[in-house]
Amino acid sequence: MVFLIVTMDFVKYYIASLISSDLDMYYEPADCPATARTSSLVEELGQVDFIFSDKTGTLTCNVMEFKMCSIAGIAYAEVVPEDKKAHTDERGKLSGMFDFKTLLRNAETHETADVISDFCILLSVCHTVIPERDENDGANIIYQASSPDEGALVKGVQLLGYKFTTRRPKSVTVEHSGYAHEYEVLNICEFNSTRKRMSAVIRMPDGSIKLYVKGADTVIMERLAKQNNPYVDTTLIHLEDYANDGLRTLCLAYREISESEYAEWSRIYDRAATTINNRSEALDQAAEMIERNLILLGATAIEDKLQDNVPDTIYTLARAGIKLWVLTGDRQETAINIGFSCKLLTEEMTILVCNEDSFYDTKVFLQEKLEYFRKMLSQAEAEAAQANKYTGFGATVWDRLEKTGEWIAKSRTVASVWNKLTGRGDNELFIDKDRVIEIEPFALVIDGRTLEFALEPDCKMIFLELACLCKAVVCCRVSPLQKALVVKLVKDNVDGAITLAIGDGANDVGMIQAAHLGVGISGVEGLQAARSADVAIAQFKYLQKLLLVHGGWAYARMSKLVLYCFYKNITLYLVQFWFAFDNGFSGQTIFESWMQSCYNVMFTLLQPVALGIFDQFVSARMLDRYPQLYRLGQRSEFYNNKTFVFWVANSFLHSFMIYSLLKVATTESQMLSDGRVVNIWLVGMILYTIDIILVTLKAVITLNTWTWFTRLAVLGSMVGWLVLFPIYGTVAPLINLSTELYGIPPIMYSSGVFWFSIILIPVLVLVRDFVWK
Repeated sequence: MVFLIVTMDFVKYYIASLISSDLDMYYEPADCPATARTSSLVEELGQVDFIFSDKTGTLTCNVMEFKMCSIAGIAYAEVVPEDKKAHTDERGKLSGMFDFKTLLRNAETHETADVISDFCILLSVCHTVIPERDENDGANIIYQASSPDEGALVKGVQLLGYKFTTRRPKSVTVEHSGYAHEYEVLNICEFNSTRKRMSAVIRMPDGSIKLYVKGADTVIMERLAKQNNPYVDTTLIHLEDYANDGLRTLCLAYREISESEYAEWSRIYDRAATTINNRSEALDQAAEMIERNLILLGATAIEDKLQDNVPDTIYTLARAGIKLWVLTGDRQETAINIGFSCKLLTEEMTILVCNEDSFYDTKVFLQEKLEYFRKMLSQAEAEAAQANKYTGFGATVWDRLEKTGEWIAKSRTVASVWNKLTGRGDNELFIDKDRVIEIEPFALVIDGRTLEFALEPDCKMIFLELACLCKAVVCCRVSPLQKALVVKLVKDNVDGAITLAIGDGANDVGMIQAAHLGVGISGVEGLQAARSADVAIAQFKYLQKLLLVHGGWAYARMSKLVLYCFYKNITLYLVQFWFAFDNGFSGQTIFESWMQSCYNVMFTLLQPVALGIFDQFVSARMLDRYPQLYRLGQRSEFYNNKTFVFWVANSFLHSFMIYSLLKVATTESQMLSDGRVVNIWLVGMILYTIDIILVTLKAVITLNTWTWFTRLAVLGSMVGWLVLFPIYGTVAPLINLSTELYGIPPIMYSSGVFWFSIILIPVLVLVRDFVWK
């Protein structure tokens, strides 16, 4: 049906424009409106079952502030909380945090002064930040950083007396201790999502060579020297404290390099840098050779605050039946803390933490938890079945019929029905996304290393089933590839589930493209995610209105539009089918050909457009107040096999009724006022008029919202036909066009049977629809 496709595309385009022009999703501080980059998927916004979200820049502001650090096993903070101030414990050991003023004093006279110096130099030189002088204030330097973390660290180390001022092609200048010191940058091994670290080979002012490395704790700890690392245990304790406070952490380490070792490694690095094929892999291998036997200096802690209304948004989406999985590269403790802060995790949840070191241990852990879940589910379902059990004559038969109807409604394709009937695919895992789980809430937390084992072919379905039974899932220290694999796992194996991925950076593009729907945050890290997504928004909180309101409306509107288009066309053309029984299947048509051609493009054009653009099954305020209404879309309540069959059957009934009732009213012996007998063209035009009024009144019954356009669509279609037909029926035969209509308009409009039929027959046909939709 070309008309249906064209109408759907037009309506989807208009719905997408409504999303882009919604002032409630306009972020004024950044002058950033919502942008729907594609209109082909708007109805799926109302059917989302799983949301996969990045953390940094998506749930948080991605505006970093250097707050705390651990140097040589001593904790420092810009502002020390009262309960964490430094004190002497019972054993006479000094513990707690010191402020940055104490750090500045320790940098001069303390026994850890050398470590502090290396720590600050590392932050000042191991980066790719570009300094720019402020045009209004020459003393002020603006740092252009590739990531907010780097910028925050370079700004933060200024508080410690080390000011990065100049970058040259082969050196950087840092002001500290009252002098400007130039450090020669021999090589830079850049950060990427696989390495999770960055290193710089620096020639110091005294001529010595040092390797400075900063990165995630997991990768730095693996590369530390086995001896002469006295600060590891204390630093790990500090890292856990920072993560529990929701801070982003990095570990800092270094080692001295001899001239001979550097000369040998430099040749390897230069050869890798000039490689044409697989250059990045060759550079990573070269960096791996030198990033070993490191000495731990300490760690940094950066604060990244949550965006506005993130907790309320996540809570509302959970009430709507949407499951949120957070996929982040942060430490596990940081992710858990943020999870509690944003209400993804609650005190009522039992948190399952999966940190295993082997594939076997991972599989055993997941299998044990899954078996426990299955027992709980079986017990809960048995209790629910007993509570809802009813007896009486025909109870078993009725129960079977009810379950059969639910099964057919859930079977989205003919192939799935056939597979179930023939028993094919019985050995495959079936995960019902609409299954209501009334058991104790659980949350699954898994780290990136364990996730590698969980995504193995022999284990991934166990992981998926367990994860789907949990209220929330948090994946920590994951790479961009793992994010995409997790999304693809759910997309391919959860029957009928619609997935949505949301992120703000280039490392989220794979995840966004893997999901059914991609939403990009126009944030600090650029527009890569926003440009790769189907919809771009400025803040996570706008996801609530995008899904619950725009998505809910779009799904309901498109469902009604498709059903109505099938209904009105089947109703018209089935009249020709019933007429075939009276003409002996001779092929004679009852409708004039030009009238049939104008049916979709003129006289029933506005009704589906009114349904598709302006109808609201409930108001935006109600959808926001009662997010549970979103589950209507998740369960395909507006459009499914059962609903489609009902609308088609209804069109069969309506076409038969209007043909039969008019056949009774205008028999072959029916005489007109001038003595002529009724012919098929007169009957056809009366049937055509009745059909237009019928399908228009059906649209009236289907509509939930009335606007100026819906009134125009209803009145304009009926009045337009009644006014234009006599004009066309009079003029067209005079120019040898539609000669079958010659003399029909005056006869039809002067007939009492015509006026009686167009008023009474549509009303009689729609009585059942009006009483019971």
